[in-house]
Amino acid sequence: MRFERKWTTCTVHAIRDVAPAIREIVLRPEEFCVTNYAPGSHVNVSVLIDGRPETRCYSLVGDVSPDGYRIAVRRAPDSRGGSRYMWSLKPGARIEVSSPASLFEIDWSRKSYCLIAGGIGITPIIGISSALMRRNAELELHYAVRSRHDAAFLDELSDLLGDRLIIHASDQGQRINLDETFGRLPPDARSGATQLGGGRAHTCRSAIRDIWLKRPFADGIVSGQNR
Repeated sequence: MRFERKWTTCTVHAIRDVAPAIREIVLRPEEFCVTNYAPGSHVNVSVLIDGRPETRCYSLVGDVSPDGYRIAVRRAPDSRGGSRYMWSLKPGARIEVSSPASLFEIDWSRKSYCLIAGGIGITPIIGISSALMRRNAELELHYAVRSRHDAAFLDELSDLLGDRLIIHASDQGQRINLDETFGRLPPDARSGATQLGGGRAHTCRSAIRDIWLKRPFADGIVSGQNR
């Protein structure tokens, strides 16, 4: 799937840490208002690594806001420099950002949904969850984290979803059991889009399970299960 990228200069409007290793950065376009975008969209950001221009992709957090594009950046110890550069930004800094685009293909006509996210992979799911709530869909979100202390946007999600949010904190022995989770779905449940950090999409349950076992927190898996 190809997208026409339009780039604009943004100013860093606000910064806050939403977890020990995750920082939210709000990027406000300088020349126009924030454009509408589909839930689960991402933007490309121009970064400097050892003086060389490169790009990094970040999911947009939550609903469209006039304050700017909300992104979240996990500072990775093994980073090649992208997260280190983003964490060095201060309010007022200027940065080039592409127009939003989405790789998610969501069937909004279904009655109920089960979403699965791990670690930083929660970022696109917040906006998707909000959109589903506005549609009065039946929804549950399984959010796997190492600990509640590490769970980014936990308060925001709790306010949005209430008991529809199910936290799986591994330090409390609450690891997600995919077989059990899938087993509760109706027999005719169909897999929706599964998004991995690199942009690959998987639609079968075995693929979701295999990827999750290999990398439950690295980029986070986001799996939409329609039921």
